[in-house]
Amino acid sequence: MKKTLVRALVASFMSAFCSAAPITVEDFSFETNSGGNLNSGGWNNDLSPEWQERDGTNSGSSFEEYINGFSAEGTDHVGMATGVFIWQDTESPLLPIRPTP
Repeated sequence: MKKTLVRALVASFMSAFCSAAPITVEDFSFETNSGGNLNSGGWNNDLSPEWQERDGTNSGSSFEEYINGFSAEGTDHVGMATGVFIWQDTESPLLPIRPTP
């Protein structure tokens, strides 16, 4: 009981000082970048302008493609060589939140 009360008080106190806002991630499904919405079997090495690539634009280390029968939020999806990363500047700082056990 005491532990639950303390957690409730801490959560209440923290909610008064913490805030969150939605962050827009452009082209989250890789459908609208420079390659546009690809046709079946299509491939594009340029993820710009929304996404930045470790090895630079159009390097081939990261790419988008349309594989028949594979879809998530759309038909196009991203692929990357081992050790490569992509990112997007959301212009909003992010802080990690530690979940309450």
